[in-house]
Amino acid sequence: MKKLFAGILSLLLIVSVMPLTAGAANYSGSISETISWVINSSTGAMNILGSGEMPDYEQYQDVPWFGYVSSVKSISFDANIRRIGNNTFYSMPYLATISLPKNCNNIGKYAFADCNKISKITVPDNVNFIDEYAFYSCDGLKTLILGNKLATIGKNAFSYCRQLPTVTLPASMRVIDDRAFHYCDSLSNISLNEGLTTIGAHAFDTCSALIEIGIPSTVTSIGEDAFFNSNALAEINVASANTTYSSISGVLYNKAKTSLIKFPPLSSIDSYNPPSTLKTVEKNALYHNLILKNIDFTSVETFGNNAVYNCTDLLSVKISDKAVNLGTGLFAASSRVTVKCVRNSAMHLYCQQNNIPYSFDFFINSFPVTYYGVEGKGSALVSVEGAPEANTSVPVGSVANLYLAAGRYKLTITKSGHTKCTVTGFNPQTSVLGASDVIIYAGDINGDGYVNAKDNSILTEVYGVRFGVQGYNSSADFNEDGYINAKDRAILLMNFAKTSKTIAL
Repeated sequence: MKKLFAGILSLLLIVSVMPLTAGAANYSGSISETISWVINSSTGAMNILGSGEMPDYEQYQDVPWFGYVSSVKSISFDANIRRIGNNTFYSMPYLATISLPKNCNNIGKYAFADCNKISKITVPDNVNFIDEYAFYSCDGLKTLILGNKLATIGKNAFSYCRQLPTVTLPASMRVIDDRAFHYCDSLSNISLNEGLTTIGAHAFDTCSALIEIGIPSTVTSIGEDAFFNSNALAEINVASANTTYSSISGVLYNKAKTSLIKFPPLSSIDSYNPPSTLKTVEKNALYHNLILKNIDFTSVETFGNNAVYNCTDLLSVKISDKAVNLGTGLFAASSRVTVKCVRNSAMHLYCQQNNIPYSFDFFINSFPVTYYGVEGKGSALVSVEGAPEANTSVPVGSVANLYLAAGRYKLTITKSGHTKCTVTGFNPQTSVLGASDVIIYAGDINGDGYVNAKDNSILTEVYGVRFGVQGYNSSADFNEDGYINAKDRAILLMNFAKTSKTIAL
């Protein structure tokens, strides 16, 4: 009797184990009328069979194979699976290999997110859109090959792929959406293609191995903080044909150079004199710079939030009373800086309120420039020897506003077709120049410092020529009306024998 009982018990144990061995070798089911799935638990191979578009799932727990995700090590697809749905293979802990379908054109949201063992992804040539978070936090990804029809990489599509070292975009690429490569902190090389139009906000945020990036001529939109916290970045170089953006020495501006977008954290520039056209320093433009020591921002009117932040070696910044829009966090974590500002200016008050060291060894001096014989057109250039950042243009009937540190300077006031005026020993603190002091005379066509017979001969040669016609000489068109005629002759004769002027202070 005991032997019979033992035999029955053994049989029951065998029967109870069978689903876990032979029966467990294949899990399968259908996704739609035309698509099915099968998992071989002994090999970890999952196959998606059939044709058509895989459905979306609201949550990754809703997929029919959710109970078996830990069994899956590889996934392959039949060629005519045209779309991989949202959340379909999210967080498969042992998935290491995927072979995407040849005729797929769309990879959905979170499709392979958090699959940390995938080391290589080859996106088929027919895929034109990778949706947001599709490969988010694929932390083991080291090789990415993108197909030649891909046009859009969605938001966060490859963010937190922390071992990805290089990316080459196909010629078809048009949009890199927000945070697409955020926190890819091994990414040291990315080649952006001509044809690309959009780089989204924070697209390359915290790509801390990225040293240099080139902006193609076709890019028309760079989102806010696109390169934020990419602290190894030394150069951002914009193609000269780009009509929206520009660069000088690896520093990123808008095309008109009125806005500083990004000063690379590891730029080799230690003394920064931006273009005189600069009016705005964007949010986080100079974030975590370790090299800059001196900056001249005398032309700037607006600073975004944290525009200059955590610049640990920064010693001196020059800011004029033009700066009236001052964002929060300006000069925060920049403990060595002293701001050279104008007394009672907005910057002076900001420094007081935020306990930022400041000094007044920077002064404003204004004086009129008289254009003798000109009917209210054009501008002269005031050049400051030794301080080119202070150079300024002065329209007819206006005054020169110079922003200079204490000292003595040589000024030269010039305009095409005019004599020049030189001022030596100019002190921005004490010098006073009136309307009868700085005068330039129309009529000096050849620029030799005299209005004389030589200039009259040149005017005679081009007399009657108008703008746009061969032979037109702008230096002889003193009133800038587009014609060289009797009015210009009268101006020359009125100033005949006048010479360049020198004022010693």
